[in-house]
Amino acid sequence: MFNKILNIYQFKTIKIFLLNIVIFSPFIISVYLFYTSSHHYIWLMIVGGAISTIIYPYFYEKEIRKNRLAESTLKNEVHQAYHTNRLEISCFNLKTLPNSLLKIPNLQEVYLHHASSKFDFNQAFLILSKNKNIKTHLEFASISNVEIRKMVVDYILSSVESVGMDETEIANVLHILGYDDLSRKILKDSLIEDVIEGAKILLNKFKNLEVVQIHTIYYILFVCRADNPLSKEELEECLEFSTILASTKAKLGNIKAIDDLYEGLKVPHNKYGDLLKEIADKLNDDNYKIALSPSRYVEKPKSTVGLGDTISSGAFVYYVSLLKKKDN
Repeated sequence: MFNKILNIYQFKTIKIFLLNIVIFSPFIISVYLFYTSSHHYIWLMIVGGAISTIIYPYFYEKEIRKNRLAESTLKNEVHQAYHTNRLEISCFNLKTLPNSLLKIPNLQEVYLHHASSKFDFNQAFLILSKNKNIKTHLEFASISNVEIRKMVVDYILSSVESVGMDETEIANVLHILGYDDLSRKILKDSLIEDVIEGAKILLNKFKNLEVVQIHTIYYILFVCRADNPLSKEELEECLEFSTILASTKAKLGNIKAIDDLYEGLKVPHNKYGDLLKEIADKLNDDNYKIALSPSRYVEKPKSTVGLGDTISSGAFVYYVSLLKKKDN
């Protein structure tokens, strides 16, 4: 029994013991005042704290088993994916899509979020090194430490097929690469023309990249090379799907069933949508494909947390599903 306590709490036992003394104090003092006029309540407090410390772990045993099962399931899915070639690992701060969405046709890829899990990244990269058909996506984050940001650019951005970021994050990456003037312009004005120019620079700099995805409060866009196997219309389809996901999550607070997406589909695009699409279309040329979808405006959102990750991951999964459909 005591080994179980130590396994669950390790070095936190003393802290819990003291906490339980505090919790049980009002009860013990009441017993003291009712039954005795001596100072025996101090001993009762100590005994009560000790007993509750022993009993306390069992209240959380179910939750602990559930967490262990989740970790075991994650490892089994990765192991299975290596053999079935159906895993799309999206490392580095990507949120998991709701399981119900994976039932949509052409969206059967398994999609995992490792940023907050105990999953071993060395194992993930080992899988990637052995199976070149697995697509990887880097969802950039706001990294204040310039040295760490540079390491992410040098060692991770240089190894993935897809990258997602907002306008501030692409400006920070361009600064790392030495494009200070363009970086400052994007930070100051956030013009879509400058953002697209920055995306083209990333595609030229990193030959491993297939697609650069930029998402802002007003739009999400793909910038690809002209030889990308997906057409501009198919790229726009990916982006449109991602805006439906985001608007659904914003409107309902969560996505629990496929039918929930109809609510997101009802949400209109923002009022700048036509202008933004017109600008993006004019910037298409023989060397690049540029696709843009305006964001959908939810007037009274229930939740805005994680919308960037939702829209980014949705676009990536749909992109990969269309690629596989073409291969088959």
